[in-house]
Amino acid sequence: MLPAMAALSSTRLFLVGGFELWVDDCLVAALQPASQRLLAFLALSPRGVERTFAAAQLWPDSSDAHARANLRSALWRIRRLHEGLVVAAGSRLRLGDSVWVDVRDGMAGDDAGVDDVRQPLQFGSLLTGLLPDWYDEWLCIERERVRQLSLAALEGRARQALSVGDTATAVHAALTAVAMDPLRDSAVRLVVQAHRAEGNEHDARRMLEEYADRMGEPVPALTGVA
Repeated sequence: MLPAMAALSSTRLFLVGGFELWVDDCLVAALQPASQRLLAFLALSPRGVERTFAAAQLWPDSSDAHARANLRSALWRIRRLHEGLVVAAGSRLRLGDSVWVDVRDGMAGDDAGVDDVRQPLQFGSLLTGLLPDWYDEWLCIERERVRQLSLAALEGRARQALSVGDTATAVHAALTAVAMDPLRDSAVRLVVQAHRAEGNEHDARRMLEEYADRMGEPVPALTGVA
C-alpha cells in the first residue's frame, strides 16, 4: 500500500510516450501489466465501460470466464493502491474523477502554470505516440485519435509561442508536428512563420523546398505562407 495515494488530486496518468502513473511526484513502478492495461483502457473510455466489454477487449484470446477472472485480479491489484483509482457502478467501470490523464487534459497545447515532474505536453514523447511498446488491437483507433490531438496541440503551442515572441519554442513545436506528419500543410506553414519571425529566411526557404519536393510541386513564394 502506498500511503501517499490518499490524495488523488496529485495523481497523474501518462499514456503518450509510454505508461506512467505518478502520485505526489513519485512514479508508481509496482503495478502489474494487466493493471496498467486496465487503467489505460479506462482512461481512453471517459464515460466508462461494461465489465464484460473491458474483459473481452483486454483479454481477447481468453475464455469469457478466464477474462473475467483476469479483470477481477487487475481490479484487486489497483484497489490495493487506492480505492479511488477505479470507480465501479453496477456493471460499469470508469477511471476516478480526480485522476489527471494526459490524453484528456494535457493536449491543449498550453501547459502554462503546470508544476509537475512531467509537463502535460512533451514534444519528444508525442513523436513516439500512444503507448508505443504495447501491441493491443484495441489501441489502433485510439493511436490515430491521439496522433491528431497531438498535432493540434503542437500547432496550438507553436501559435501561442509566436504570439508572445518565443520563436524557439514555436520552431520546436512546429518541427515536431512536421516530423509526425511531413505532408501537413498547417504545420509547415507554422515552421516557416517561426523561422521568419526569427529572421531566418534561409531556414524558412529550405523548409518550403523540402515540402515542395515531398509534394512534387513548385516551391511556393514566401510571401504566400505568412
